[in-house]
Amino acid sequence: MADISLTQVGVVIIVTAIALLYQLELDYDPLIVQRSAVVARNTDDVFKYLKEVVDYPKWTGFVHHVEPLDNSAFGIGKSYHVHLRVPTGLNRYHTLVRTYTPNSELAFDLDMDLLQPIVVIEVTEGAKPGLSKVSLSIYSQRRSYLFRSTILPVARFVITGHLQGALFHMKLLMQQ
Repeated sequence: MADISLTQVGVVIIVTAIALLYQLELDYDPLIVQRSAVVARNTDDVFKYLKEVVDYPKWTGFVHHVEPLDNSAFGIGKSYHVHLRVPTGLNRYHTLVRTYTPNSELAFDLDMDLLQPIVVIEVTEGAKPGLSKVSLSIYSQRRSYLFRSTILPVARFVITGHLQGALFHMKLLMQQ
């Protein structure tokens, strides 16, 4: 009978743990990051501004360019190529409008392999008349515990600052 070293046993345990974490899944799309800002404009104006996806490079530092893939009106199923600045460089992602509730909510799916993100933008009435609250949430469709314990914390760290900066710029532009 062959001798099995402690190192070999340790490697088997680690590989087994990684395989289990990869196979076990959450029953929800984990939240990567959520941020909000209050804008001194009514909800109709804010939502109209946020619906103009081709203008996202004006207020986000990470969206470089947006190309609509057809001439259809904005709504569920509308497709874009969104060029994002990511840690690996400038990349193009196919982006699809996932949900659309006029003057309230819109959401996008991006074909980004690593994160498989869903970006949700909600606009609600602010605490006072003439104010609107804009909430941006980014979820991942990757549900494995391995993703949650490895990639998700890094993604949260990288995206948080960018998202807060985008909201700040959007707020400044909207209040001009």
